Amino acid sequence: MKKLLKISFLFIVSLTCISQNYSDETQAVDVRAFEIDNTPIKKISKKNFVIDTIRIKSKHFGDKVEIISKFENSRSNILTELYYDNGSLILIRFTENSEETIGKEHLAKINEYYYKNGVIFDQNFSIRLTSHAMCLGIPIEIGWYEEYSFNKNIDEEFFEKYSDILITKFR
Repeated sequence: MKKLLKISFLFIVSLTCISQNYSDETQAVDVRAFEIDNTPIKKISKKNFVIDTIRIKSKHFGDKVEIISKFENSRSNILTELYYDNGSLILIRFTENSEETIGKEHLAKINEYYYKNGVIFDQNFSIRLTSHAMCLGIPIEIGWYEEYSFNKNIDEEFFEKYSDILITKFR
């Protein structure tokens, strides 16, 4: 019985240590973004333009801007979503879909930046797998960037710089 209690205690402690720190502010932003996504709003405007070698198509929906960035040299595509609450930026979400999996929507790299008063207060980096992609392995000798055709040059540092450009363009 003591052994079972010790194992249970160690299991709970290990879950607490490796679980994500999800603040109330971050959760409130996610709830607001969910509300924005699920509120039917017609497209207000759209813009098409080029920055360097990046073709950008954007659609403005009130408190949300959707941006598709097509990188000519690497042929990568990034979906960027800017969320606003009362005119103030609250979230930027970058989604890079893998073109090499069963369908490009089945595996994606997601980078989220949470804002308060124009300053990033939290970040989240994750991989989205649908049930169709749950059995995909990540080979040790190659790595997931190469195996699933994510662009190595589009990393957290790039997203931080690119988000500054997009914020300036879509204020």
